[in-house]
Amino acid sequence: MYKKVFLGVLCSLVFMGAGCSTAYFNRETTTDDEEYVSDYIMPEELSARVDAPLHATLGESFEVIATIVNGSDEDQLLHSIDVDSAYLDGIAVVSTSPSFADNFLLDDGTITHFFTTNVPAGETVAITFTLEGVTVGDFKGDFDVCFDDGFTCQFLQVRTVIE
Repeated sequence: MYKKVFLGVLCSLVFMGAGCSTAYFNRETTTDDEEYVSDYIMPEELSARVDAPLHATLGESFEVIATIVNGSDEDQLLHSIDVDSAYLDGIAVVSTSPSFADNFLLDDGTITHFFTTNVPAGETVAITFTLEGVTVGDFKGDFDVCFDDGFTCQFLQVRTVIE
């Protein structure tokens, strides 16, 4: 009898969400939140890719290249590139081309590098990070390419093993 009651309660919890809540967005009413969400949607014609070597040698420099393709009819602004501090635990940023204007640690554990570089309509722009392995290990993390005011981002991942 207790097994049946226990299974019934367990099934109820699973079906009811076990105390988890789900937020639903009501698109029928216009709110400030809805405008906020719609303002930060990545345009389909704008994309980014990051190429990083899987292996690098301790003490030697290597490049990570972020390639931004603007297939839209309007110029776009590359606001910043955020690199996960977990990736930079064993890897140092030596330089970037073009140079970033400023950088600092964000609350989410990424180090943002401000570029404010124009990406002309129909053009491709490459941002090259020259890095150096300073600690042996397997380093991976986010490499987010952000546009406009920094809230419209393409979230990418990088991984490099320093040997």
